[in-house]
This record gives sequence, C-alpha cells and structure tokens, in this order.
Amino acid sequence: MDQEALLVGRPISYRSIPTISCILASQALEKLACFGLVPNMILFLTVEYGMGTAEAANVLFLWSAATNFFPLVGAFIADSYTGRFPLIGFGSSLSLLGMILLWLTTIIRPECDKSTHVCQPTTVLQLFLLYSFFVLTAIGAGGVRSSCLAFAADQLQSNHTSSRAATSALETLFNWYYFSVMLACFLSQSLLVFVQTTFGWQIGFGVSVAAMALSVALFFAASPYYVRIKWKSSNQWQLCSVQQVEELKSLISVLPIWSTGIILSLVTGCQVSFIVLQAKAMDRRTFIQGFQIPAGSYGIFLVISFVLFLVLYDLVIVPLVSWALREPFRLGVMVRMGAGYVISVVCISTLAAVEHDRQKTSRDEGDTMLSAMWLLPYMILGGISEALNTIAQNEFFYSELPKSMSSVATTLSSLGMSAASLISSWIITIVDVATCGSWITENIDEGHLDYYYWLFVGLSVLNVVYFVWCAKSYGKCNI
Repeated sequence: MDQEALLVGRPISYRSIPTISCILASQALEKLACFGLVPNMILFLTVEYGMGTAEAANVLFLWSAATNFFPLVGAFIADSYTGRFPLIGFGSSLSLLGMILLWLTTIIRPECDKSTHVCQPTTVLQLFLLYSFFVLTAIGAGGVRSSCLAFAADQLQSNHTSSRAATSALETLFNWYYFSVMLACFLSQSLLVFVQTTFGWQIGFGVSVAAMALSVALFFAASPYYVRIKWKSSNQWQLCSVQQVEELKSLISVLPIWSTGIILSLVTGCQVSFIVLQAKAMDRRTFIQGFQIPAGSYGIFLVISFVLFLVLYDLVIVPLVSWALREPFRLGVMVRMGAGYVISVVCISTLAAVEHDRQKTSRDEGDTMLSAMWLLPYMILGGISEALNTIAQNEFFYSELPKSMSSVATTLSSLGMSAASLISSWIITIVDVATCGSWITENIDEGHLDYYYWLFVGLSVLNVVYFVWCAKSYGKCNI
C-alpha cells in the first residue's frame, strides 16, 4: 500500500505542534462529551423513559458494544478508501448530531409520575430521537476513535527529521494522548455527572453538546494546516499473498489470549450501570458538610487507581526492585496479565460482598444505609487489574503481530470491550429469564444483584484457569 503525503501550508516544523494540539484537544473533548453520558444514562432510561432495569442495561450494553466495534470498521475504511481526515470529520459531526438529538429528548420525553415511577407510553418520535442518538454516536465514535491517534502521528512526518528524533516525538505524542484520555475520563465522571445530578438532564446533556461542538470546531479550525495521507489501493484483495496468509495466522494465534480479556472487561467495564444503582441506594455523604458524591461519579476512583498504580509501578516498584536485585527488573506481559486476572477475582468478590451487606442493612435496619465508601475496594482493585492487564495485552499484541498489522493490534482491546458488552447483554437476558426477573429488579432492594455478581466471580475464576492454559499453549512469547 503506497502512501503520499499531501503537505499544504507552512513547513511541518512550524505547524506540527499546533495541529497536533488541535487534534488531541478535539479527541479529548469528544471523549469528555461521550463518557460524561455513560454513568447516569441508566438513571435517565429508567426514570425518564420508564424502562425496566434489565431492559435499560441491555440497551446500554448494546450501545457500548457498537461504540467499541465501529472503530475497527472505521480503521479499515480510513486505510483503504477515505483517509483519516474525512473520516474523523464525518464521525465527529455525526456524534454532534446524535448528542443534539439526545438533548431534544430532555424536552420531548414521556410524562412520568416521579413518586410512582410510572411513565406514559413512549411515542414513535420519542423513541426515534433516543435510538437515533445511540446509533449516530456509535457510528461517529467509529470515525473519530479509529483514526485520531494515527492522524496525530501523521503530523510528525517529515523527510528532514532524524529517526531518533522522530521516535522521541512519537513517544511524547502517545504519552500526551493517553494523558488527555485519562483527563477526559476524570472530568466526565466528576464535572459532567455533577452538572447532570445538580442542574438536571437538559443542562447536563447540553454541556455534552457544547463540548462536542467545540471538538468539531477545533478539529476543522486547523484543517488548512494538516498533513494528510492519501492511501492508494491496488486491488490487494483480489489475490491473497503469502504475507497476508502469515498475518492471518499470526492474528489467529493471539486470539485465545485476546479472548481472556473479555471476562476482565465484564468485571471492570460492564458493571457501571449497576454500580450507579447501588451507589444511589447507599449513603454518599462525605466529610464536607452537605456534599454528597453523585452516584454516577464513583467510577472516577477506578480511573484514579489506574493512574496512581501506573505511576507507582514505573517510578517506585520497578526502580526499587531493580536496585535490590542489582539488575534491570521487568515483569513479563504474561505475568502482568495473569496478575490482573487474579486481582479481578478479588475485585468482583468485594462488590458481591458489599451488595450482600447493603441489602442486609436495608432489610434489618430500615432507614439506615450502608456507606458508599465500601465500593472503593472494588474501584481500587479494578483500576490495578486494568492497569496490569490492559497495557500488557496491548504490548503483547503490538509485539507478537507483524508490524504491518499495528493498526489492528491497537484496536483489539476496543474489540474486546465490544465483545464483553455484547456478552453482558446476553447474560442479562439469560439471567432475567432463568430467574423470572428475581435477581435484577426495578427496586434493587427486592432483587439479588449480589447473586449476579457472584456469577461473575465464578466466571472470573474459570477465566484464570483458561488464561493459564492459553499462556502455556502459546508458549513462544518471551516478552
């Protein structure tokens, strides 16, 4: 596949920093706008649209599956047909349209009795606006997230840059990219959730619309100065080359290891909606008089745990152990992945135990509520588990797959989250039917959400055994 850099405007040395800044700021705002909608969406669907808990959770799982799957489709389209700039522009504009439609649902929505939580039947227009939001933002995310990082890296291209300087610049770019993603997660689960909780859906969703509009504006503002790559296709799919066969074999060989990450995503990424319902039924007061942590903001502790563990591991644990051993110390990817899976078993076990105690306190002590701070062990362990496993898996895929498949390697984690969301939807449906709706109920005090969590404890234990088998079968990994 040939590449032709279309350089327009000033020399790269003058424009790379501002254009990269615009791209990173644009993608951070896109994630801020989207991630800020996720935590409280279960409340919006159940309270404002009158959906059942299981039905609303299924809708959100399918939305998450689509949002994480479409970047793989977008990567193929960008590399084979459109290029990255048009796809990002199309995706971000589509996401903005979807968020505007969601904002309209706060005006055109079913009338609900707040005391009984009984809502009038939804109209065709109301459902059209709601589901159009889910579809448009999922497709839009495929356009933005498939190409944003690669497009930022395109801006570093120059025929006059040394290999060492280019590598250093690329490393710096990746660091700032992931920093901006974490910052967006932090702000979305704190600031945006607080605005939604305090000022209502109309203003809360309006902030997401404003953030997405600013994202689109920033991206297109620098369009005259971007370095753009034109991808020329030579009908490569007409004949399968030996290289393509080897690439397919390499991909198939890593799929068992990839599949082990699905259960971890089920434990740490797919329980957001239920944790919000748990937190809402718990005592969320803090040491600050009159201030309660919004139910949708507890996920921020997982993000903090993720970041702090990475800093502690890189700056304290590794140097300290290396000094003690008098030689460089580094845990291999298989060890880190395995440690992440073992920790995930303890992680989801704490959540099941807390839910059991919460229900017992609610039944035995009436108005007394268990402190929501008991959710922190799950958040802390979940962050550590994700930090160990996610980065190790990305390093494994990038190292074991051919360099020609680097784009695929960087999207496999997203695909795993998509699979986890889809499987979560199936599990919810099966559990709801098998238990006649007795585990997952409208009022979580009347259900058995703890049994649901213990089911995932069992799956996590089986996943540890499965991972050990996969790691031994793979064998050839030396990293």
